Amino acid sequence: MIIIPLLTLTVILLTSIYWVIARRPREKIIMVAHNGTVVKSVKAEPLGIVDGTVRDRSFVVRTEKGSMVTANMIPSLVLIQSSIEDNILTLKFPGAKDLTVDVTQVKENNKEMTLDIWGHPGSGLDCGEDSSRWLETILGCKCYLLYHGDLPSSRMTEEEDCPLMRNDDNPLYANLTSYMLMTTESIADLQSRLECKVDEDNFRPNILIDGTKEPYDEDDWEYVMIGDAVYRNVKPCERCILTTVDPKTGKKDRNQEPLRTLKTYRCLGKPNEPHLGIHLGLDLAGVMREGDEVFVTRSAKTKKR
Repeated sequence: MIIIPLLTLTVILLTSIYWVIARRPREKIIMVAHNGTVVKSVKAEPLGIVDGTVRDRSFVVRTEKGSMVTANMIPSLVLIQSSIEDNILTLKFPGAKDLTVDVTQVKENNKEMTLDIWGHPGSGLDCGEDSSRWLETILGCKCYLLYHGDLPSSRMTEEEDCPLMRNDDNPLYANLTSYMLMTTESIADLQSRLECKVDEDNFRPNILIDGTKEPYDEDDWEYVMIGDAVYRNVKPCERCILTTVDPKTGKKDRNQEPLRTLKTYRCLGKPNEPHLGIHLGLDLAGVMREGDEVFVTRSAKTKKR
């Protein structure tokens, strides 16, 4: 599965990776998702997954003061459903009239606004007063819907102790990198430790893999090839309070699950900083399809499981 929620790089790696990963894989990609919608085939490009004319994670909500709005701040944000066809974005929210936005018109208007993205300066194109009023109605505060469009990404990835991360692994509006991979086996293992129900929607990967040897096998992967695309494992994905928001109700779990359980066994570095899934940087752009086999290499410094 490939998941794409609502991209040009010089390839230096060349063919050396392919010799190392030429073993027969057991893993398969089962989901690629975009805006929370599962898709069958997408292009992996440096700034994120592209489905037709739409790029993953290219829309963001901005406050009047210039900060980005996340579901950590307003959990009901997860209830907004998005789709796009023929450059018309449609947003749905329970009990509200649908909002439609002409993305072509947004680009023609070219009204750029700045915002703070995880502590870094960024910008986007204002999607108009209608979208602002719609957001204010459902979220209860004055907000703006911004579209990244063809604006250059000003963000730089700067992380310590991540030898495979490069300063061109810059995403648009995502947290760290444009790609986050998880496996069904890891989610199932976590589920076996919980009384509440969780699935991939609690964690928002845009690549979901099925068929690994055991849970958390992805921790040890160094390079990953899916279809024509080749990635680097740059960092484990640290999990926050957003995992406790039920994607179906927009309510936080009163017991802070699954985060509380993750903290008991998945803190790979500092205490109280649990990890699940891996952030990827893209080395070789290409097409990924549902059902593609997955080839991986493992770090020489990492003990095989």
